[in-house]
Amino acid sequence: MSDVDLSLAIKGWFLAVAAAMLVLSIFAVADIVRHGGIELSLIPWAFTVFSFIFFFIFLLTAVPSAIFIWIAYRLGLKYFIVFAGFGTALGRLFAFVFKAPPAFTWQLTAAGLVAGITYWLVAVRARHTR
Repeated sequence: MSDVDLSLAIKGWFLAVAAAMLVLSIFAVADIVRHGGIELSLIPWAFTVFSFIFFFIFLLTAVPSAIFIWIAYRLGLKYFIVFAGFGTALGRLFAFVFKAPPAFTWQLTAAGLVAGITYWLVAVRARHTR
């Protein structure tokens, strides 16, 4: 893997984690609004929680994502569906491992899907279009 490919992979993974966190944050804000609204005093607390979620996703996805990215690179995988599928499967796996309730399971799965698509857009598509 060249330096440029490694840089794209790291950038893609980082942005995929950010995209997953954004999806989960949107779901969280929607739940808060649906269950009584949001108060301005909760915004600093929400930012702290969202930062923790980002760091948690960042740590938990590092190893499985690195292994998949390396395998995909070695095999020359470049299809959108492969990366979307891996992100979806990883989100579902975390829901299973952490015994998430059904309402949160589909949210984690959706976040994984968005992360996989984001990685493909940032790293894979860029590598194959240069």
